[in-house]
Amino acid sequence: MKIYPLLDKAAIHLDVALGDKAEAMDCVAGVLHSLGLGINKETLLAGLLAREAVMSTGIGCGVAIPHAAFPGLSRPAAAVVRPKVPLDFGALDACPVFVLLAVVCPAGLKNRHIQILAALARLCANPGFMAAVRETRNPSALLETIRSIEEQMAFH
Repeated sequence: MKIYPLLDKAAIHLDVALGDKAEAMDCVAGVLHSLGLGINKETLLAGLLAREAVMSTGIGCGVAIPHAAFPGLSRPAAAVVRPKVPLDFGALDACPVFVLLAVVCPAGLKNRHIQILAALARLCANPGFMAAVRETRNPSALLETIRSIEEQMAFH
């Protein structure tokens, strides 16, 4: 499973001025809504926040992976939102989050949802990805870096 086919440069927002976790989640919902997935922004936000209420998706090392499943969603999709300033996200390691890697999936595709989350975890374990997501200034360049890294990874 690879992440880059789920991404589009329009779903990569870098150095976004966000004041807090609530604004970040609203931004993520807006980015995902803009992809034309057949779900309105309010529903996306509500689903992401409901998942977040169970346990923070701040997995540590400055990364959050907000995710949720939705009935009626047209396809799986991903988004990257990098706040201009790292945010308190209630992460497991208490470190501020410098990137949100969001995933939404149709409700009936639980295995696919888990595969996408596993692929994101593998990507986050790659030092080249972590450097690129921190430093890249151009969405197209970041998407190309993700594609290149994933093409070189042993497990897809």
